[in-house]
Order: sequence, then C-alpha cells, then structure tokens
Amino acid sequence: AYQAKVIVKYAVDGSPAAQAFVETGCPVCEPNTPSTQSAQTDANGEVLFEFPAKMVLDVNVSKANLFGAGFLQLEEGQTVVETIYIQ
Repeated sequence: AYQAKVIVKYAVDGSPAAQAFVETGCPVCEPNTPSTQSAQTDANGEVLFEFPAKMVLDVNVSKANLFGAGFLQLEEGQTVVETIYIQ
C-alpha cells in the first residue's frame, strides 16, 4: 500500500488547521485509477490517505475562504508527508 499524510497549517501563524477539506487527484493517471479521495483534517490538521499504486497526486485544500495546494509523490512502503499552508 502507498500511504500519504497531509498536514494543513495556517500560513499566517503556522498553527494546525482542523476540519480543512483535503482532496487528491491525479490528472495524468490511467482511467479508473482510484486517485481521487477527500477527507477532513483532524484536530492536529492531519489526514491520512492510502492508495493502491505509485502515482503523483495533486492536493488541494480549502477551509472557509482559505486555500492551499501541493503535490504528493507516493513511494512503496513509505508514508509520504506533505505540509500545505492555507491562506
């Protein structure tokens, strides 16, 4: 399995952004690849995803009128961590 942890923080002060909406997608993946997932961050501003294959994913984050984006490069047997700041 390929795991990814997204950590969302406020750009203004670096504090965790709880209940932020995180969505992944893969614009260059094969059709029917389960790359699109979404979840809300926990109290620590974190959310964990699991994927069936190695891929590069776009990550978009939103909370109220704040937004952020990044990407994940999944690696077999590792939990890849990406911190995204929203503003």
